[in-house]
Amino acid sequence: MKNNIGRKIIFVVIFVFLGHFQVANAESNTISENLPLDVQVDLLMTELSTLLKVDDNQGIINLIPRIRSLDIEIPDSLSFLEARALYRTGQALAARDRLVVYLANTGRKGRYYDQATELLLSVKEEAEVQEKRRREQERMRQEELARSAEKARTLRIREAQTHLQQLGFRNAVVNGEFSKATREAVAVYQIRRDLDVNGRVTDETLESLKAEVPEKHNCDALARYARGNEEWSIPIKDIASQAAIPACNEALRLNPDVIRFQIQYTRALLSAGRYGDAMNAIQLAARLGYPAGQYVMGETYERGKGVKRNKETARSWYRRAGNQGHTPSAIKLKKLGG
Repeated sequence: MKNNIGRKIIFVVIFVFLGHFQVANAESNTISENLPLDVQVDLLMTELSTLLKVDDNQGIINLIPRIRSLDIEIPDSLSFLEARALYRTGQALAARDRLVVYLANTGRKGRYYDQATELLLSVKEEAEVQEKRRREQERMRQEELARSAEKARTLRIREAQTHLQQLGFRNAVVNGEFSKATREAVAVYQIRRDLDVNGRVTDETLESLKAEVPEKHNCDALARYARGNEEWSIPIKDIASQAAIPACNEALRLNPDVIRFQIQYTRALLSAGRYGDAMNAIQLAARLGYPAGQYVMGETYERGKGVKRNKETARSWYRRAGNQGHTPSAIKLKKLGG
């Protein structure tokens, strides 16, 4: 019976001893919470002694910071033991730094002085190689951070410019560059919306722009027009005006300054044959220089719908839009002998 108990105790001790090395971090937390400081120190120093005997260099590297974290006076020799373990695991740069600390603290009186000076000479060359590599890695990291920051800044500015464009700020060209024109547009917008006026794309300003310019609305689906040469539009004759007019009316009621809703509302009115109303609705967009608005003005004068037919005036509007790269206007201008 006693032999069985003895075997069980030995088994438990062996199990705990082996398990200790596998769950060091978890056990460290338990020790810190439940044992007096002097007991913690004894346990950790005993563990260090065991690791030194078996030359477990990685274990030593992991353990010494745990000892340093205790509220006790740390022996200088730990710096040397850590340096040696670091060197043996190929970490020459870190080893050099620890050796310098050890020699600075102990001088010739240090227990490991001779070994430390000899080791320092051994690690010097490799440490310099690693330090050079570390500086290069840090330089590359900083460059990558700078590129990421610049990319985020460009996207942020571009997003603000996209919204500003829809609110009538034609000079805020969507290119991601924080030009003088964009800065002035941001400042004017901030003044109009009673925001902090600084001419910068702040979080407050960007959130206000996002809230004021909805990403999509039913008006877009019913009377969409191409805002760029890569986009598609619904031909005016195909617009379901009975649905599009009230939808775009609602969009303008909620967001009266959004230019795209003004243009789409105009297109819906043209589809319904309400040419006079369409001319009134498109005036602002055309006057501010929006190509889609200028194109509608050109078509209106070309066809004489709601206004007296005038090909020269039509050419003038087409020319303004075409000069901004608006392909449909350029085609129309060519047909009219531009």
